[in-house]
Amino acid sequence: MRKENERFAKEVCDSLKLRKETECFANEVCESLKLSKENECFANEVCESLKLRKENERFANEVCESLKLRKENERFANEVCKSLKLRKENERFANEVCKSLKLRKENERFEMKFASHSS
Repeated sequence: MRKENERFAKEVCDSLKLRKETECFANEVCESLKLSKENECFANEVCESLKLRKENERFANEVCESLKLRKENERFANEVCKSLKLRKENERFANEVCKSLKLRKENERFEMKFASHSS
């Protein structure tokens, strides 16, 4: 009977050791799963951040493009303004030329009248 008790006690001890090893393994699995979950969350955050960064890059590019267009529009507007100023100056000059030609014509008429009266 003593032999049986020893065998039974040994089986209980072996069983307890296995149980302890199983618990340790289960704990390691749980810990690994928690880390895996944290890694997943971190990976998701990284992906989200990269998406946002990409969107921000796109937005920044659109802003730059818009600013370039705005700059080009400003240049064009300035050129139009310069052209209009030149056109205005040309109109003034043309008007002055016309006035001068009219005065010249009137002077010629006056000279002709004066010449005919004096003879």
